[in-house]
Amino acid sequence: MKRLAAINGALTTGRVLRSGQPLGMAVADVVCRLVVDGKTLGELREVTYRGPDGRPREGHVVPPEWFIRLNRAIEVGAFERLTVKEIVARILQPPPAVGDGDASVVASASPEIT
Repeated sequence: MKRLAAINGALTTGRVLRSGQPLGMAVADVVCRLVVDGKTLGELREVTYRGPDGRPREGHVVPPEWFIRLNRAIEVGAFERLTVKEIVARILQPPPAVGDGDASVVASASPEIT
């Protein structure tokens, strides 16, 4: 997906952060933390899928908008400035409520990671 190109690049380029940690490892840490925290908060989406035996199974998935926010965090260099915990906290923030006539709120449907 072109929309998530930064995630793909982070996982495949071998780029290393100033801290010495590979960017791909930091991104993987964020994804793992999103799954754990999302499950604890009850924010994972329930899905039904077919198992290897063809029978329906129930499971949970991370909301796609979290991956869009993660992609944005990579694009703006958040991994050089913020900890994994701070990035996860920002990704998990609910989108701002649409205010009456507030164009800045309407323009952004998700918390900004800058």
